Amino acid sequence: MNKRKEKLKPGEIVPLTFDYVFTAIFNNPNNMDLIEYFLSDYLSIPYNNIKGNIEIQPRELELQHKKDRNIQVDLIIHFGSELINIELSNRGSESITERNIVSACSIHSRQLKYGDNSYAHIERTLQIQLNNFRCNEKNIKESFFLINKNGEILSKKFQIDVIDMVLGSKLWYTSKDEKLTRWCKVFTATTEKELKEAIGDDLMSKESNEKLIEEIDKYSKDEEIIGLFMKLPKRELEQNTFIEEARIKGFSEGIEHGRQQGMEQGLKQGIEQKNKETAKKMIKENLDIEMIMRITGLTKEEVEQIKKDLSKN
Repeated sequence: MNKRKEKLKPGEIVPLTFDYVFTAIFNNPNNMDLIEYFLSDYLSIPYNNIKGNIEIQPRELELQHKKDRNIQVDLIIHFGSELINIELSNRGSESITERNIVSACSIHSRQLKYGDNSYAHIERTLQIQLNNFRCNEKNIKESFFLINKNGEILSKKFQIDVIDMVLGSKLWYTSKDEKLTRWCKVFTATTEKELKEAIGDDLMSKESNEKLIEEIDKYSKDEEIIGLFMKLPKRELEQNTFIEEARIKGFSEGIEHGRQQGMEQGLKQGIEQKNKETAKKMIKENLDIEMIMRITGLTKEEVEQIKKDLSKN
């Protein structure tokens, strides 16, 4: 019996808020122009001053302790002497926030590896958090720096911008000339009509506008991508972070309500088994090993072992 194939409704697309599609399109050297146009609008810098002056950097960050797993971020860009990290999140969490801060700090420390012992040459590291959930009270963008209790900024060379894309996409309907609101709508659009309206004729060049639409259309017609998008809810796409949060907190909330310690171990084992079962399904669909690691939270060695076990059966 043939399995029923997951399908999108007519006119629907797999949105850029789906992590796989976002990284596949924007972490691609062939789509450098799309990144350049976004940064041009975001940083309010003329496009010609950015064109040809950015480089995509490796996504994996090495941590200080060997026992810690490496962190894989969504996108790192080298622009001039600055490092720009773009992170996409579909759900808010204290651990996701802490993870993003650790990533930004690790990226900022990369500058010390260039062989210059002088800290005077340290340049700005900017992390742009594209959040597909309400996170800011009033503004689309909130910028954070290292400050003291009086609000005095210690250094402007380390900056984290938090973007409320839900608010931005709503404001787009009344502020269509604002580039950031348009980009918020582009990132969150779930239909082809919404996407084309947000892009319009002047967001980028005609060629780049068409390229972005074609790229999203390509993934929106890919059966494997559609299946993954529709079968895995957003909470599962970032479950590794939430699992870690539960581990760190020791399931304190549950314990406070009288849960037994044995339940914690059982839940942990259940989560691990669920991750392995998810990995098996993704391996059978021939999905990229990095994507499997990102979604399940398993190590590369664990995924490869599951792959070996499946090949024996």
